[in-house]
Amino acid sequence: RHPKPSYTAMQSLARRCFSASPYRSGFPLRHVTKISDLAAEEVRQIVKRAVNIKDHPRAYFGLFQGRTLLMLFEKPSLRTRLSFEAGMTRLGGHAIYYDLMGQNMGEKESVYDTAKVVSHYADWVMARVNSREIISELAEHCSVPVINGLDDWAHPCQILADVQTMAEEKDFELHVPFNFKLAFVGDVHNNVTYDLMRVGAMLGMDVRVSGPV
Repeated sequence: RHPKPSYTAMQSLARRCFSASPYRSGFPLRHVTKISDLAAEEVRQIVKRAVNIKDHPRAYFGLFQGRTLLMLFEKPSLRTRLSFEAGMTRLGGHAIYYDLMGQNMGEKESVYDTAKVVSHYADWVMARVNSREIISELAEHCSVPVINGLDDWAHPCQILADVQTMAEEKDFELHVPFNFKLAFVGDVHNNVTYDLMRVGAMLGMDVRVSGPV
């Protein structure tokens, strides 16, 4: 898969989260812990914006100037790090990569303490972690937006990139229901499958999964 949809979807998602962060007076704090934390219309608008960023990247350079994204990794991923870091750089911001070196978050320092510290230094937090509980606790205690880069129950950034790819490859209009069938063959008990089914219900897709039980 071409890498551009991944980082442009991330850029668009971060822009939406930032517009609803405490740094913009009058807007409530927003987190994205699963795809259904967004409304169907928000998914469409994020993907539409991502396509525009992909087609007109120079128009968005400098949008995040002076802003910092902290990336917390319990589980390493080349594509996740590159897409988020490249996206922040191309929007004029800065990304900090923090590898937990095989340790689970909450072992050396409580998730509560981690959330309070990172909220002082970062404008957003992206966390790629092993369990749903960690994402939920970060979102509960962070005073800046938390974006789920992956947990054992959801993978919203991957799904946004998938929706962008489907819209571009199938040439679907984003303002109408995605009236087509999507087949997923593989592990049916994982984060991608769960969020694909969620976004299918949101956007009008007929999602069918098949795999060992």
